[in-house]
Amino acid sequence: MKKQISLLLTLCMLLPLLIGCPGGQTPGSGGGGGDGGDGESETLYLDSLGDRDYGGDTFLISALDLYDYEVYATEDSKEVLDEAVYRRNRKIADRFHVNIDFDFTVYTGSHDSHVNHIRGVYNSGEDGFDMAMLYVYKAGTLVTGCMLYDLRLDIPYVKDSLNHMGDPEKSVPWWSEDINTAFTVNGCQYVGVSDYCITAMAMTWAMLFNKRIEREENIAANLGYESMYDIVRQGDWTIDLMRSITKDRYEDSTTTGGTVGRVDRETDSFGFVCDSRGAIDQFAPALNIQYVRNNGRDTPELFTMDSRTVQAFGAVRELFYGAGKGIQNFNVNGDNQKILSVFTEGRSLLVAQMLMRLSEEAAHEMEDDYGILPYPKAEGQDGYHAGTGDNFSVICVLSSLLPGRLELLGAMIEALSAETTNSVMEPYYHLIVTHKNTRDPESVEMLEIIMNGRLYDLSILHYADLYYDKPGAADLGLGLLMRNSINDNIADISSFWASVRDQVSARLDDLVYEYEHMYD
Repeated sequence: MKKQISLLLTLCMLLPLLIGCPGGQTPGSGGGGGDGGDGESETLYLDSLGDRDYGGDTFLISALDLYDYEVYATEDSKEVLDEAVYRRNRKIADRFHVNIDFDFTVYTGSHDSHVNHIRGVYNSGEDGFDMAMLYVYKAGTLVTGCMLYDLRLDIPYVKDSLNHMGDPEKSVPWWSEDINTAFTVNGCQYVGVSDYCITAMAMTWAMLFNKRIEREENIAANLGYESMYDIVRQGDWTIDLMRSITKDRYEDSTTTGGTVGRVDRETDSFGFVCDSRGAIDQFAPALNIQYVRNNGRDTPELFTMDSRTVQAFGAVRELFYGAGKGIQNFNVNGDNQKILSVFTEGRSLLVAQMLMRLSEEAAHEMEDDYGILPYPKAEGQDGYHAGTGDNFSVICVLSSLLPGRLELLGAMIEALSAETTNSVMEPYYHLIVTHKNTRDPESVEMLEIIMNGRLYDLSILHYADLYYDKPGAADLGLGLLMRNSINDNIADISSFWASVRDQVSARLDDLVYEYEHMYD
């Protein structure tokens, strides 16, 4: 995976003219050959499936229309990502003589509509569709409901790729070892993440910094570094350093009409802003906290609240509650635009955002240039880590699907996944890092650090199973422990965790038991 990311990122900078141009494919290694079905020159396939004819059979994908850009695009699409997705789908359809079709569930403000549709198909006993792309934190309920095939056991071609992850001779780049291992319990895996799940990359979190502010105030130079990027390269981009350069940057807008004595996100200026939910969640993986330690083979283990972990929670609490008003997390009820606008208007040095936001109009219209940085690490931590929001898509196959469909299904998952790596990821990376606001090789380098440092956790998949009870509040997912501890300003995280640990531990034991006896 790291080699593939490095290749794609290099191409982002060296081959910008390829985007949107016929023949702009990255040659892969593997068997087979042929054209892309639309006049493109011959391209090697990354996968080893070769050419085959499924006689015009229909491969039906169930997805939520909120994320339709992962799987579907029309011929007249003009956006970079849409064009790449359309070409991918057409190439695979022509290569295998398959009709790729879609069963979209309309998003109505809740992801329950899609998971309920999937359950309905399962309970009907009919095939309905071949594969589902489902919101990750909803997918765990299908696992424990014994509704899904084991991808490592039952799905042709897919099982070979998953079971060979980590093998330098047989591993493939379109299945992430880190993600798929995290979602495997005692060798069993019921949901998977390949590059076909574009949201797993797009919803990875990063820090953005305003280059104009940094340049005018010589922030890096005053610390003895050549640039903000150099701080990262030297291994010194820590949460303590981040706090030191942002905590005193608050500027009250009272003189220009702001409200006296109240922090006003509409007009005031800050050192760092973020939302009070997803952005705070990501400090856990950034500081190398995995709530459930899992290598995919042995029984998963609950994390230990040791001194290092206590210090990490304490550092995040100090970031938001220490002296100074330059650091703010705002509860904006999911309206990220309100957070991003503080940054794009030049009123904050730093902001936390998902990578997908960098391709949106607001980021492109920002007057100042900005750069990409990873989340900061803890003092003494080896390397930088990143997290992905809990709303990316995972691949699921209902166990009610007739066994006779599995050969076609496995081939299509493998081919679509490999072709996404081959022809979609490069344009998407290019879209993120080479528009006018962040066209520099350093941001490409930082993006590589971020993508290669991603950590994943079984607690994301099993929110509904791994939680703790809190008097006066709804059930709280283990994966939200960082968010809740900060928003509730919990000073003694050790005591709090000691009060709920046994609940979560017992629920993890129950979850593992369910995996072990899934189909008894």
